[in-house]
Amino acid sequence: MEEEIKEKKGVGLKAFGMSLILLSSLNLMLSWRGGFPIDLFYPTILVVGIALFVVGTLKGK
Repeated sequence: MEEEIKEKKGVGLKAFGMSLILLSSLNLMLSWRGGFPIDLFYPTILVVGIALFVVGTLKGK
């Protein structure tokens, strides 16, 4: 008997969003501790990561 494997919706978006959140927050902390000016790129990636995580969460429900 074959068992159906159900894919959970939104898992890919949540994982990608979480990886963007982690990478951008690490870059922001390293820039802050190193005394480098913070570019607009890293906060933008953080916001995009949060948005993707929220969309993945909503898609999974």
